[in-house]
Amino acid sequence: MKELTPYIIKNLPNPSRFEITSKQDKVQGENIDGKNVHVQINGDEIPSLILNFMDGISKDKEAVEAIVRTINNVDATAKMTTETFKNELDTMVRTLKEQVSTIQQDKTLQQVFNKNNYVKADILIDNQLYERKSDVTLHFAFPTSNDSGIQSLHIQSATENWNMNQPVKAQPISATHYLDEKQLSDDTTGKLFLET
Repeated sequence: MKELTPYIIKNLPNPSRFEITSKQDKVQGENIDGKNVHVQINGDEIPSLILNFMDGISKDKEAVEAIVRTINNVDATAKMTTETFKNELDTMVRTLKEQVSTIQQDKTLQQVFNKNNYVKADILIDNQLYERKSDVTLHFAFPTSNDSGIQSLHIQSATENWNMNQPVKAQPISATHYLDEKQLSDDTTGKLFLET
């Protein structure tokens, strides 16, 4: 799969909101100098981003050859040829173009693929190109209200990575206090388990 990474990066289109800025931030109390990568992809951009990516791959002869090599390396029985894969890819791109046109005209699909639905990420990359901190948000507004009263789904995730490439020393596990089978079965609330 590593062989495909350069072709994916080369053909991956940029969303309308993509910027890289210098940033200093704290990760576990340590000041980190690096770059902040900010990306936001709105629902109305997704069909055209996928189409542009697939179209770019289909026109990139080296990418097509690399994909075919990877397919054949992963599954020796596939015996995929560049010509066969290219024909299948071109068919997929034509179908996708038709589907994008349908999405743009279909009112129900427009409720899903609209600017109110988005994925947003801020990723701090240090000077050695390690991801040190990330904040990712996914927001999906449901197309129609339902009886549950739920109007949208909003998920946020935050991560921090520290001691990159440093020796790891595990804390010793104490086996002096544990629950036996009877205690576990009697512990219906989980309180005893959490206290051990």
